[in-house]
Amino acid sequence: MQATTTHARLVARTLSLLVLGWFGPSLTAAEPLRWQFAPGQAFNFYVNQSMVLKTGERGEITTTVVQRIDMTWDVQAVSDDGVATIRASIGRLQISMDTPPSSQLAYDSLADRPPVGMEAMLAETYDAMAKAKYEITLTPRGEVRGVTLPDELMETIKHRPGADGESGETVATAIKAMITQGVFILPEEPPNVGDEWSDSAKVADPAFGDGTVETTYRYAGTRDIDGTTYVAIRPTVRLEFAGHNTHILAMKEQKTSGEYLFDPAAGRLRSMAYEQQATLDLTHGGQTVPGTIQQKVEVMVAGK
Repeated sequence: MQATTTHARLVARTLSLLVLGWFGPSLTAAEPLRWQFAPGQAFNFYVNQSMVLKTGERGEITTTVVQRIDMTWDVQAVSDDGVATIRASIGRLQISMDTPPSSQLAYDSLADRPPVGMEAMLAETYDAMAKAKYEITLTPRGEVRGVTLPDELMETIKHRPGADGESGETVATAIKAMITQGVFILPEEPPNVGDEWSDSAKVADPAFGDGTVETTYRYAGTRDIDGTTYVAIRPTVRLEFAGHNTHILAMKEQKTSGEYLFDPAAGRLRSMAYEQQATLDLTHGGQTVPGTIQQKVEVMVAGK
């Protein structure tokens, strides 16, 4: 039981770092799909993520992580070739975690009470994340050329409880991915219904080694909502870890459902809503335990 509990905690930590309807008749996007920004623009959006991990032969050990981020993007500048410099800030950060056998966390950056328990150990890092100003460089296709974390946040990450150089870099990489959750890469050419394109990102974890997240996007036509025509894009996400000698996370069957809605005229996201389910084998200290994971992500964007 202790080994299984350790397994659950390891996976919960790793994966928590990492957050339909009728379609119109258009078969081809008339122009290439591109993100469009102008200096002075600002956007509010929220990201809701939930993860439920069950381990054991009958899924008897359950770990739950829920996170909500309310964020603002302020466009600072746009180059002649459309590359945008964006200042991102977090208005509110909420994280809850329930891990076996009795560890619980309920953090809220706007809470007016002192942190307690597990929350107190992590509050300094979370507070620094919520107060930070981030700089994002983004191409018109949605390629993230860079995310800059402020020095104050980097220092907090380096000196957090239990920190070391390798895990500190892992945390910084996870924060960068969190800040850019509301953007994805677009195809080079105008897509036809059924066309696919893909993107991949490297992830690292001290327990499970280097990993890769590969997302395949499929163009599913257009959809009219309240007088605006959006293009619908359906993602398929696959996560793989190389593992270490004593820690191996083997992702087995993986399924993704849901869609992104993108406004081609405005060049911005309206929403993301998708769910990922997977079966896995978790090996630690020579013992392998089966498990399942269900993750849901929702992003909604609005003008400021």
